[in-house]
Amino acid sequence: MTYSLKEKVKEQLAIAEETLATRIIDKIFNYVANEDIDEVIIEQNGQKGEVKFLEFGEVKEKLSLAEKLKVTISQSIKAMAGIAFDNVSNVGRGHFKKESLGKKIVFSVAVYNIDQKEKIIIHVSRNKVKPFSISSLGGERNVLEKIKSTLNQAKGLVFVIGPFNSGKTSTLYSFLSFLNKPELNISTMEDEISYDLPEINQIKIDRRFGVDHSALFSSLLRQDPDVVMIDEIFDREAAEAALNLSLRGYFVLAGVYSQNVFTCLDFLQGLGINLNLLAQAVKLFVNQRLIPKNCHHCLEKEKLTKTSLEKIKKTFGNTFLEKLKNEKIIPSKIKKWEEISFYRGSGCERCHKTGQLGQIGIFEILEMSEVVKNYIKQGHLSAIKNEIKKQENFTLAEEAMAKAVRGLTTIDEVIKLI
Repeated sequence: MTYSLKEKVKEQLAIAEETLATRIIDKIFNYVANEDIDEVIIEQNGQKGEVKFLEFGEVKEKLSLAEKLKVTISQSIKAMAGIAFDNVSNVGRGHFKKESLGKKIVFSVAVYNIDQKEKIIIHVSRNKVKPFSISSLGGERNVLEKIKSTLNQAKGLVFVIGPFNSGKTSTLYSFLSFLNKPELNISTMEDEISYDLPEINQIKIDRRFGVDHSALFSSLLRQDPDVVMIDEIFDREAAEAALNLSLRGYFVLAGVYSQNVFTCLDFLQGLGINLNLLAQAVKLFVNQRLIPKNCHHCLEKEKLTKTSLEKIKKTFGNTFLEKLKNEKIIPSKIKKWEEISFYRGSGCERCHKTGQLGQIGIFEILEMSEVVKNYIKQGHLSAIKNEIKKQENFTLAEEAMAKAVRGLTTIDEVIKLI
């Protein structure tokens, strides 16, 4: 069979394009490793493709790509993550590990098809060797004590919710680390094993070979675990596994991609989960985010603008000021917001002139009271929003404000949450 000159040129161009795509992917990985990027987004921007590199939720760098090159790169990344090209659902997920610049990195890939346009979100996790302790997560004392109390009961269902890059996986592993005692048999069902816990039965899900939550359910029951962790619920099989295990008497910890308790319940209801049964099973909702932490090497006092100060006073008021005193976060002698000192990092070599060094967790929790149970059973999901304050728990914005008062983050980050 002979090829025409046109066909030969086309073949050479395809090879060149593939080679160029491979080089660009390597550069993407190297940049992620070198610059401590925690999220990469590949999407359509007009007639071209665009790669966005995010650090602490902010776009740090962008890369523009020709449409064909963007498609080739997207296909390569989906292949590495084990996501089928013909995935016609609204979302496909996968993971892969790669060593770049001497750093072992886990890439968690989510592919969304929105209005016939594909968007790829890649969450980056590094050096996941030893899980965090609960005390190192960053939550305020009253929040962490309530979480520990629920974990010590070791029954029912605990949901850890938040968007991508909110620290859900680290929180779930910190819970497992807290529960990891000789008398407890612990098993996990994970899309990607981010931390190695030798004393725990960690099971990796691989949908390419038909290994999903429903397939693992029976084998998991044979292990007779006391505690089960499901790293992320994003389909009906995973949601049913979490619910059924908790109703059978196992203690279940599960992550859910969602913005708050209301949207989490709405999502589960949309999957076909019986909210009546769910209300019986759930013990605690933990909603969380990660916010940038001030660099303590270059910390300096910050003078607030009049606009920022008015925003804070209007949002939090004197009631929250009293709450900060009761929790011993600020001295009792403080009478008004103007008397509180706030801080930010000025920028130094340690923080690469950003003023920020690392991240810290903020949390809001909702305990399953009889009132909350009834709201869920009756389908009054929107009414649940007010219960967090009624239980005297901090909201996300209040937790962020507590961090700002301590000098751990800036008022700018609090205002973003507001």
